Order: sequence, then structure tokens, then C-alpha cells
Amino acid sequence: METVFEMSSSIGMVLRVYEDRIVLTQKGVMGALTRGFSGEKTIYIRDITSVQFKEAAWTAGFIEFTFPGSNDRPGGSIFGVPNENRFTFSNRSMSVQKELTAQAQKIKEFIDRKIGENKSQSRSQIISVADELAKFKKLLDDGVLTEAEFAKKKQELLGL
Repeated sequence: METVFEMSSSIGMVLRVYEDRIVLTQKGVMGALTRGFSGEKTIYIRDITSVQFKEAAWTAGFIEFTFPGSNDRPGGSIFGVPNENRFTFSNRSMSVQKELTAQAQKIKEFIDRKIGENKSQSRSQIISVADELAKFKKLLDDGVLTEAEFAKKKQELLGL
């Protein structure tokens, strides 16, 4: 799958955004010092519940991803990178800092849009299953289906 966005940080991190996932990678000596030898972390967009964004100005900016089971408490490293689900970016040049912030903002907006699309699809699927169950319940009530046939169809629809 093709990369939609890619962003590198001065502390040895790379953020790659695809249509369905993000991949955080630590690179080089700075990456090892700030994040350890954790390698690559993949987070599927369908699992992300929120995205926190901080603009880079006089301090570093970041994009942080929260999902069920994630650890969003500050973690330890000698440079204080808060957690493994955070991509930190900064640059000493204010013009570059503004470019990085603009790129990070576009990434956040893309992921927020994807999260919204996923929630809409989930709601549609739930409504669709409920409609199908209602139809089969009516067929059961009308005597067209047996109790066993209805139970089997209900299990199929609910994925049990």
C-alpha cells in the first residue's frame, strides 16, 4: 500500500501514514537513545480513538495516538520522549518549524477524517444487522422460519 504522508523528526523518528494504519519507526543513534531499540510500531487507524496534536513553536510539537490498551502516561528516556505512541517534531529554524507544524496538522486532519469514516461505517453495519434481524424475526413470527432456522441466521448475522 502506498504511503499517504511521511514525516521525519530530528530525534531519529519516522512517521508513515497509510490509508489504514500509521507506522512509527525509530532510526539511527538518536532514535535508539530516545526510544530504545523498539524498531517499528504499527497502529491501525480503525483502533485509534483520539489524536492529540501540539503545534511546534518555542518547544517541540507532537502528534500522539490513543487507542484501547495504549499507554499514554509519560515514559522514560534520557531525552524525555513521553511515550511510544507519540511522534515528536521540531527544528531550530522557525520557518522549518512552521512547515513541520503544517504537515503534522494535515496528518492529524487526515487521521481524524478516517476515524470519523470508520465510526460511520460501524454505525451503518449495526443498523444493517438490526434491520436483517427484524426481517428474520418477522419471518419467524409469521411461521415462515422455524426457531432453529431463526437461531442459525441470528448467529450468522451477529458473527457468533
